[in-house]
Order: sequence, then structure tokens, then C-alpha cells
Amino acid sequence: MLSIAFAARLEHGTCAGARLVVSAIAAKPRTITGAGELARGRPLDAALADDLGRLAHKQCHPLISVPYDADYRRAMVPVFVRRAVLDAGASR
Repeated sequence: MLSIAFAARLEHGTCAGARLVVSAIAAKPRTITGAGELARGRPLDAALADDLGRLAHKQCHPLISVPYDADYRRAMVPVFVRRAVLDAGASR
């Protein structure tokens, strides 16, 4: 009951813009503030994936009304973000 959407625009191998959205943590999907700025000028690599995961984790507090463990879903946010960023980097 958690999903991540990550999109990046690359120029010359580095990120020129990015958006990160997390769902199942609020009444509607939430855009992670500062993700684009953090990613700008960086390659889509493990270091960026970890940094974006930490940023998303700080901003995500899952709803308790969803019938799944909120603490587990919050703990999985950085894992899902890492996967999404690395998958985007691998598909370029």
C-alpha cells in the first residue's frame, strides 16, 4: 500500500530536473518538496537515490487509516525511492 513515482530529465548524463511523488501516505499523492533541487546537476546513481530516499522519509508520515502498518510503510519509503531512482538511471 505504498507507491513511488519518480521522473527525471537528463542533460549530458546529469539530472536537469526531477519530481518525486509518494502515495498512500496522505489523502492524496504527495510531491516531495526539494527533490528537484537535490537532484539537479547529479547523475542518477546510488548516492542520489539514498539522498532522495532520506528526503522523502523525512516528509512522509503515512495515514493510520489504511489497514497496513504505518511504521512499516514509512520505513519502506527510502527503499522504494532508491529502487525508482536506480531503475530510472538504468533505463536511460
